[in-house]
Amino acid sequence: MREVAVSWAREHRRWFSDDQFDLFVWFDADGGISWFELCYDRSDIERALTWTPARGYAHWRVSTGDGAGMNYDMTPILVPDDTEFPKDRIIGTFTAAANTLEPTIRSFVIQRLQAAPGGPLGHWRAPHDPTPPVAEREIVPGWRNDHQPPAWRPALIAAAIAVGLALAVWFLSAI
Repeated sequence: MREVAVSWAREHRRWFSDDQFDLFVWFDADGGISWFELCYDRSDIERALTWTPARGYAHWRVSTGDGAGMNYDMTPILVPDDTEFPKDRIIGTFTAAANTLEPTIRSFVIQRLQAAPGGPLGHWRAPHDPTPPVAEREIVPGWRNDHQPPAWRPALIAAAIAVGLALAVWFLSAI
């Protein structure tokens, strides 16, 4: 795996990538690893395993928005995925792929992968989840580009302007 050189404006994180995996690692103010997101099966139905100390493990499907009918690429987002996390397969392939990572990062992620429970892991925003929601930045890992607004934002702004203009015309014609 090689590191992708990206400047994250407000966060201390690093991104490592190869043909099979994307690994995002967040660091605390002291430089220690605070949480990670491992994306796998990039050539098929891409999924992600996320671990944080506060929320534990979560399993996601990476949605690229291809089925939305837009004529442009959308920013990938993580959506809940209740399929089983293929723990043994991912540990084996990640261990082989991660031989170029720094030993601290490699051992941290492998230890967390080995500690992951078997079976479906669920997701953080389950409707039956009794825990209070946490800040949005903590819930939505990795799939945000700090330098570009989300793809849906221009359409939302255009719709708001159109509604505003229609209301203004209606109001002026009623006078």
